[in-house]
Amino acid sequence: MLMTQYSESEMSPDENHRAPEASRKPAALPIAVLLSALSGGVATAQQAPVPSTTYTRPHTLVAVDGIRRLNLFCQGSGTPTVLLDAGAGENMMVWRHVQGQLASLTRTCSYDRAGYGFSDAATRRSDASAAVDDVHRLIQTAIHAPVVYVGHSLAGIYGTLLVATHPTDVSGVVLVDPSFFNQFALTSASFTPAERTGLAGLLDQGLGQLRSCLALARSGALAKPATKDAAACVDSKGYADTTIDAALRREVERQNGLATHLTTALSEYGSFWPNASGQIIDDQQVAAAGIDFGDRPLVVLTRGKAQRSFPSVSAAHMAANDSAWTAGHVALAARSTRGTHLVIPNTEHHIQFDQPSAVIDAVRQVVMQVRRM
Repeated sequence: MLMTQYSESEMSPDENHRAPEASRKPAALPIAVLLSALSGGVATAQQAPVPSTTYTRPHTLVAVDGIRRLNLFCQGSGTPTVLLDAGAGENMMVWRHVQGQLASLTRTCSYDRAGYGFSDAATRRSDASAAVDDVHRLIQTAIHAPVVYVGHSLAGIYGTLLVATHPTDVSGVVLVDPSFFNQFALTSASFTPAERTGLAGLLDQGLGQLRSCLALARSGALAKPATKDAAACVDSKGYADTTIDAALRREVERQNGLATHLTTALSEYGSFWPNASGQIIDDQQVAAAGIDFGDRPLVVLTRGKAQRSFPSVSAAHMAANDSAWTAGHVALAARSTRGTHLVIPNTEHHIQFDQPSAVIDAVRQVVMQVRRM
């Protein structure tokens, strides 16, 4: 999940990167609401979803590192296989409005990253390098062929690094409102020092609240939340897909209360956001590998609605932020000789919820191009 338009473990935490004391306490808002507000809000899906029961149980558990397993769910048949990768803090459930339709075109798989959903807990920092290593092992072990990689939000960074480090794993790419290298610097270039400080405070508040929820989870207080603070940690009101039914809502809240889930979220955000020294672990890893999609078919989708404003940032600078976000996507698409960039009208960050048909069409376009290669 993109926690700001800049988008989106315990963090290999930089102990010097701490929120103010007040923001380290559980906030009044449910944690999902805070994270959703930072990511651009909720959406209303229009496509018939995969049945809810799909996401309340594990599917194929693939060993990728000794006995550590990732939960993989595949539908359909044909080549190339499409592999769907979620944003930070999220699991395969975010693809429920597109996977069924894509499965009528070709074999389509989604998976839970380590520490999320029904996958085993991570055994290392949840940064881009670790995520990509797991995807590579998953492809080699369970798919056995190059995939069309579809990544949302933070998975835009992961897809970029996957192509750079394991080029034979990927035949085509679709990135859905993706994060990108150096986006913090680019999207905040117009901000004043005070605006940057205010935004950093919001990010610190998110991390501080996650840490507080993790402490409650480890104490057992989130299994049956009995306090306002505990209830805020598991609350599903901020979950971006507003069409989830009661069964999925219960599952979201169950997973929100797991220490493994919270630890992984802290690690992912901590690896993607600037630390106290201004360093970004994921950016360093991408910079070392390079960014080049070659001649692979690549479609980059950008949300059509503006990022919601932050109290600390002026309207003019939020508009500049939006322009930089789109420009970053244009530049990313240009990294392939077959790159295409599309802005999808009337969508927020989760385009797969607002306009699932746009994601389906983009994947279909790339699949057909790969088949002709």
